[in-house]
Amino acid sequence: MIETMPHRSPDGSAVWAAGPVGLAHGAFRTTPESLHEVLPLTNEAGTLTITADARIDNRDELIGSLGLPGRSGSIADSELILAAYEAWGEGCLDRLVGDFVFTIWDGPERRLFCARDHFGVKPFYYHHRPGGAFVFGTEIKAILAAGVPGRLNETRVADYLVGMREDAAITIYEGVWRLPAAHALTVTEAGLQVRRYYELAPAEGIPQDASDDWYDERFRELFTEAVRCRVRSAFPVGSQLSGGMDSSAVTCVARDVLQEEGRDLHTFSLVFEETKECDERPYIDAVTAQGGTTPHFVSGDAVGPLSNLDEVYDVLDDGLVAGTQHLVWELIQASRAAGTRVVLDGVDGDNVISHGELYLKELVEAGDWAGFAHETRAMAELYAGADHVHTFERDLGQPDTVFNAYAAPYLRDRAERGPWWRFLRDINAVSQHFSMSRGHLLRFYWKRMVRPYALLRLNRAWRARRRGERRRALPEVIDPAFADRIGLAARLDRFPSPEEQGLFGRSVRETQRHLLGSARFGSALAMTDHIGAMSSVEVRHPFMDKRLIEFCIALPARQSLRDGWTRLILRRALAHTLPEEVTWRVGKAWMTPSFERGLFDLDGERLQESLSDLGPLGAFVNGSYLESLRQRGRALSDEMQTRLAQFATLSFWLKKRFDRSHVAPASGELRDTDTPSGAYTAHQ
Repeated sequence: MIETMPHRSPDGSAVWAAGPVGLAHGAFRTTPESLHEVLPLTNEAGTLTITADARIDNRDELIGSLGLPGRSGSIADSELILAAYEAWGEGCLDRLVGDFVFTIWDGPERRLFCARDHFGVKPFYYHHRPGGAFVFGTEIKAILAAGVPGRLNETRVADYLVGMREDAAITIYEGVWRLPAAHALTVTEAGLQVRRYYELAPAEGIPQDASDDWYDERFRELFTEAVRCRVRSAFPVGSQLSGGMDSSAVTCVARDVLQEEGRDLHTFSLVFEETKECDERPYIDAVTAQGGTTPHFVSGDAVGPLSNLDEVYDVLDDGLVAGTQHLVWELIQASRAAGTRVVLDGVDGDNVISHGELYLKELVEAGDWAGFAHETRAMAELYAGADHVHTFERDLGQPDTVFNAYAAPYLRDRAERGPWWRFLRDINAVSQHFSMSRGHLLRFYWKRMVRPYALLRLNRAWRARRRGERRRALPEVIDPAFADRIGLAARLDRFPSPEEQGLFGRSVRETQRHLLGSARFGSALAMTDHIGAMSSVEVRHPFMDKRLIEFCIALPARQSLRDGWTRLILRRALAHTLPEEVTWRVGKAWMTPSFERGLFDLDGERLQESLSDLGPLGAFVNGSYLESLRQRGRALSDEMQTRLAQFATLSFWLKKRFDRSHVAPASGELRDTDTPSGAYTAHQ
């Protein structure tokens, strides 16, 4: 098993076995404490043995609580976890902060205890059959090496084809499961149990009426600590610098922290000569001009989304990539060439900080029409004529679009449901602040006001039913016979998306919380870990700090959007750290031109090859529909171009790993019904 992952074992490997249990560890040393770390590790009493892939960030706190003074510079993170388990048992998970997966064999209890970090940065896969062996690994290939049949899980193929990402446990191989983020797993002779140990919730004690200075200072403190923890390395450190606010924030703070130690930070940036509308070089140069960095530049025009699949799939077990892995791959290769073992990125700072656009909805629902009008006009001024503005931001700059998105639905609902006195009050306020005729507004909504409530209820019920029917109408890419055979419609009912559950769109912070805690999130982070590990590079994510996220989702919404400025707290808190042109920029380069050029020009031949000869994929899809997509090419929407690349990628991967004889035969049953007893009750 361990020999299948030499890229994760550049510093050697070791195996420990006792009776019915064996643990292995591939050494990849990054932190100063890991230079002398020996894993698997057994405690002094000989009762507990651990193997781990972990970076623990609240080391000083744990060392104090565990009574280990004087060990801060020598005790490895895995030793801290083991000591925490000795002291608090499975409750140790309530004390750990950082990115980790670990497994502890508890000899006296004859119990194997496993856990994955709060957001799923570190991957963990396993296989288990009642009465049989339990096998786990950081990568699926290790599990297959233990003799688990590598049969294709066609249910996961269907999930990918329809864009369903809510099942956090399923993988592309039958009988191989992913331990979801924030979950622990226990194996005893009685069987296997999986439980969620953490639910994302706002930090306690965050005032809702503090000054901007208070919020800024606290954010700056938490963000700096998140970065400081992630530059803890005995080797050179790099940062992926795109020129956007998130990567620039990470880079500038990391640079300042490293300069305190007399070290420079390597930066790795994509530049675009052929598709200049994608290029962010002026913003990148503004950051590197501040000094303290060693810049490296990588051509983003040299590869497309299908260009480096041969290299990627020589190592990557899962063929279900997002569509941008080619650019991540190029940056990681540059990091490796520069000798950096650790590289930072700014992944999902967008959602941790939030653009705050739903604050507009909150203003409307609070009846603050003056505030809503002010923000609408302020955004129009900011985004008018701005370069590099996404469709989303361009819409925020259109007052009519903003009104129709946030105010009109509220007014329609108020006209239907009442109370009418409040509706009339709102109409009067809208007329006042938006120069709309009160009479015109009343005439427009009158037909909604006079309809009987019983009829309205019937109408809403009918519309809800129709929405459900439309949701069960499967995408045209899926072969109908295949969908019927595996019961795909019923599966989609079992795993509704957060949007279908109404979890997104209620408020800034509620949407943020559900998004950051969603199943789709952990799988994306794990994919980044796999791509980095291929080149023995560890990717670390400062925005994925538990303490920082809990603080951000506790903030008042006005800290994300005010006076037209989105992501306001980040801009204010780091205004003296970031270059001014980055701090107060609006918009961000849209990568569609580069993606389009790569897919249809650089990778056009591979695209045609993947979709004209579908191989095993042909058993699951409507081939003529895929060909029609390919023929439409650049006429497709941005979203469908990405989906087309994903379909081609899946076709390539299936042909590389399977032939038709290896595709699982029809069973008429969902493949995920074999989940071990008692597992995933938190998801059901």
